[in-house]
Amino acid sequence: MDTDGQPLGVAAVVVDRSLEPHPQVPTEADQVHFRFRFEGADEPSDPVVDACAVDEERVTSGCQTAPSSRASGPADDPRTGATWLAVEPPERVDGVPLIPFRVPTATPSRAPRPACCGSRA
Repeated sequence: MDTDGQPLGVAAVVVDRSLEPHPQVPTEADQVHFRFRFEGADEPSDPVVDACAVDEERVTSGCQTAPSSRASGPADDPRTGATWLAVEPPERVDGVPLIPFRVPTATPSRAPRPACCGSRA
């Protein structure tokens, strides 16, 4: 939603996640690998979310910023992207919620409201 309460028309979802070694450091501990999809995002707006690994009690063990511009999946689903979260211990991860971070806009009146607990500098 923008500051006038109007929907921005952008949604982000986690498509799937798994625990596996990162291909660049296969000898290290497993990491959380997840794929995400942006719906309704266009290049000029480039919405951004924080993807956070949480346990069963919803305690965060690590976050990674995921801009829609990183979504460059295969031709049949170009709005998907993938990234990794290195968290300890990875086997306690119960989910990866996506938290709205920012949606750049041309006018301040269309800026999104903070998702929670204050704003980022």
